[in-house]
Amino acid sequence: MLNILLSFAQFERSGERICDKFAASLKKGMWMGGNPPLGYTCKDRKLIIDEKEAKIVKFIYNKFLQTESYFEIAGILNNAGHRTRPRKETPQGKMFELKAVLRILKNPYYKGCVTHKGQFYQGQHEAIIEESVWNQVQEIFKKHEKPGQKTRKTMTPSFLKGLVYCRACNVLMHQTCSNKKGLQYRYYTCSNHLKYKSCEASQHTFPAEIIEKRVVEEIVRILKSPEVVMSLNRLAERRKDVSKADLMTAIKNLNDVWNYLYQAEQRKIVHMLINKIVIQENGIKIDLNLEDFESLIMQLV
Repeated sequence: MLNILLSFAQFERSGERICDKFAASLKKGMWMGGNPPLGYTCKDRKLIIDEKEAKIVKFIYNKFLQTESYFEIAGILNNAGHRTRPRKETPQGKMFELKAVLRILKNPYYKGCVTHKGQFYQGQHEAIIEESVWNQVQEIFKKHEKPGQKTRKTMTPSFLKGLVYCRACNVLMHQTCSNKKGLQYRYYTCSNHLKYKSCEASQHTFPAEIIEKRVVEEIVRILKSPEVVMSLNRLAERRKDVSKADLMTAIKNLNDVWNYLYQAEQRKIVHMLINKIVIQENGIKIDLNLEDFESLIMQLV
């Protein structure tokens, strides 16, 4: 038993020495292996710029400064026929997903740095993106962050703005809020009720987060329905630029895609897909705009 314990202790010390050596190498700006980021290849344990891929990286950064939308950038790249780097499991590469574009926009390697435990160190590789450009992109992300409610002093605009109606009087419901013990709570409230006008509904105010969650769940449910899947099959037969597998993947990953979007892009999608949302005491009713359905799916793909 003593020998076993001594062996474990020696193994632990060896592991600590390896971690220390790894950290020291990173602090020197060395590349420590793995798959190089898009835009780089690895030669003699150093990152070397791949000019062809670097053009894509530069395009992503410059376009993001113009549009502030990685959702739109992914669509542009895919429509232009660009694909990610080929792998063993995907020899032709695959379409740019939102998270792939997001990783590129947040990767400090592109400004010539390496990271270790949240700290940046000057890398031994050449930068593809100027540091000032990289910093501008990070400031855009900060601008679109969803702050914690405790630090929030102003109300977060709803991505359902202009779509939510009261069932009883068929007027728009406006977003209101209340603050309790430093926390902010958002609601949808009948505008007639806010103006002290008559409203026959027994409930005039509904929690915004619950309504928004149900709307997203209902959208996902509808888009995954057999009727929509059949429409997608017909779409794949008509379109030469997208496969049935890509369409099915887009639908399958709807939840993940939604979580990667910031609110301005969520609002854009919702307004493309929904004409009207009616709130009542026993649930919600969604009037879909299926005319833009094909356009929306192609963007998601």
